[in-house]
Amino acid sequence: MLPRRVRNLATMVKRRAFWTASVLLGLAFISFLYVIGPPVLRSLSGLQGFDLFYVGMTPKPTQQPLHPCARANITLVSAFFDIGDHRKGGVTRHISEYLPFSQSLAFIKTPLVFYTDSEVFADHVTKLRSRLDPKLTHVIRVKRDSLWPFNLRAPIGQLYAQPGYPKHAPNTVVPDYSCAQHAKYACILDLILKRHDIIKTEVYAWLDFGYFRDLKDKQHYCMVLPQNFTEEKVSFNQVYLPNFKQAPKTIFYSNHVWVGGGMFLATRDTMVKFCIEYQRATEYLLFARNLSSTDQQTLYASFTEEGRRDINFDVELQVDPGSHGWFKLGFSCLHRMGNGTFPNLR
Repeated sequence: MLPRRVRNLATMVKRRAFWTASVLLGLAFISFLYVIGPPVLRSLSGLQGFDLFYVGMTPKPTQQPLHPCARANITLVSAFFDIGDHRKGGVTRHISEYLPFSQSLAFIKTPLVFYTDSEVFADHVTKLRSRLDPKLTHVIRVKRDSLWPFNLRAPIGQLYAQPGYPKHAPNTVVPDYSCAQHAKYACILDLILKRHDIIKTEVYAWLDFGYFRDLKDKQHYCMVLPQNFTEEKVSFNQVYLPNFKQAPKTIFYSNHVWVGGGMFLATRDTMVKFCIEYQRATEYLLFARNLSSTDQQTLYASFTEEGRRDINFDVELQVDPGSHGWFKLGFSCLHRMGNGTFPNLR
């Protein structure tokens, strides 16, 4: 039998060997975490929803897929300017008739910025969306002369008063109506460049005040991006097949339409460039060609062969092939919350 001192020494050596081996194994494990572990753990982290640990033993948070509404990251911009009663569609349209057209806005859970010069319409939109999160609605009262289109009212009025200029009510009869149509692009530009402290999203969409007037159900829904959305282009709804060989004057004088102006959308940077280009095109056609009507004629004329040569828009439009109803684009972007994509009604 070994002496007690020898046995104690042997025990001490074993213990030191054990702790040395433990330290070495620990160092090897740490090396694994820093060098080899991350890609391996990332590939395994989805197993049965079990969250593994990364470098530094920081837990990887569970990633929940974004709801389609949040993923779209869209701000709607709309407006209504009180230009008084006017003829449209063969009848006199009273301003009060537009109020019921907007009832569906009460159920759209997408941020909305609404421009108006009317206290009646400002109060109407505020009350309409009062049951939604307050952060989703911003009503902006503006003076018309703060927006560039209304500063063109006088020369537009002089043009419409000339003998021989076509009368397509209200497009080429009521100067304020033309200005209000051009104001879409001024409002969007004002929001992005001057009021970005209100809201800032990746995509901005124009939506006419009464665009969804045929939508009667009262379920909540939001706006999502259309299929084949391209960041470098502005998405529009192609209402009629175009003939880009015709002259801009023919388009204005005959009231021809290519894309509908009721809704369009683009990424922030693309929309800024597009709205600036639109102002340039409008002023060129008015002062250099003596042509004015609505944004629908302005856009069509700008993308004809002649328009591309003289105006040369820096941003392209994106449209689906074929001709579509006036509201096809908007309804294709509606997402009924909790029940999939809203059906195309038009």
